[in-house]
Amino acid sequence: MKLKVAGDLTEVLPYMNAVVEKGFYDANQATLVWKADGHNYATRPHEIAINRLLSRECARKMADRIVDMVNATWERRGEITPDFTKRIPPKLLQVFKLLPRSNCRECGVPTCMACAAQVIEAEKCLDDCPPPMAAANEE
Repeated sequence: MKLKVAGDLTEVLPYMNAVVEKGFYDANQATLVWKADGHNYATRPHEIAINRLLSRECARKMADRIVDMVNATWERRGEITPDFTKRIPPKLLQVFKLLPRSNCRECGVPTCMACAAQVIEAEKCLDDCPPPMAAANEE
């Protein structure tokens, strides 16, 4: 779902970047992308996008929540230090190379590549890889 925004959100994005956990921000592209509550969010100057919505009711609820978050962040901007740090999501192969590549399945996923994909999607973290396997990869 995409919400069209009448105003320009560019000025609020650095403040939201300071508030959102694990977001990916790019001031040059004026975008902030993050995941929360099982949904993916993307804010751009004139648009807010939310995906993984199950129904119209869910869409309305999530739209209200994100609009409230943007407005609350802007209202509190005097209390927030804007964060202009550029963060981009890791690439699948970068994460895969951090794993043992043994496909041991001890993390509950059939392959290390699938585990890497889930790490990028924030469904798993690198610590989910069994410690002996992860430690062996660091050598």
